[in-house]
Amino acid sequence: MISKIPKFRNIRCEWKGIKFQSKLERDFYVWIENNNGFYGFTYKFQESFKLIGTRKYVADFVLFFKTGKKLVIDVKSMATVTQIFKFKQEIMKLLHDIDVHVVYNIDDLIKLIKTHAN
Repeated sequence: MISKIPKFRNIRCEWKGIKFQSKLERDFYVWIENNNGFYGFTYKFQESFKLIGTRKYVADFVLFFKTGKKLVIDVKSMATVTQIFKFKQEIMKLLHDIDVHVVYNIDDLIKLIKTHAN
């Protein structure tokens, strides 16, 4: 049986029994797990938010800071920022007053963390 090629050519993988949609998502998970204490946040992976009807949005990561701030993050490549994703971002803002931040690399993530940690 031939396996289906993912739409965006991402390579699904597993690390410590956790399944990831891409190697990039796994790399972010490892970085967050190794650095959350240093930057002073806790996190949830694959956090689900209700949208409209039975629709939902699953964030890759939600970071919780001691200041009470919450940072919702979606790990993307440029190709995966689709119109559907942009629509879900807008709905998240309208329904939950939550900004969904897209990160493409660890440097983007660090900048976001530094602005939300204080």
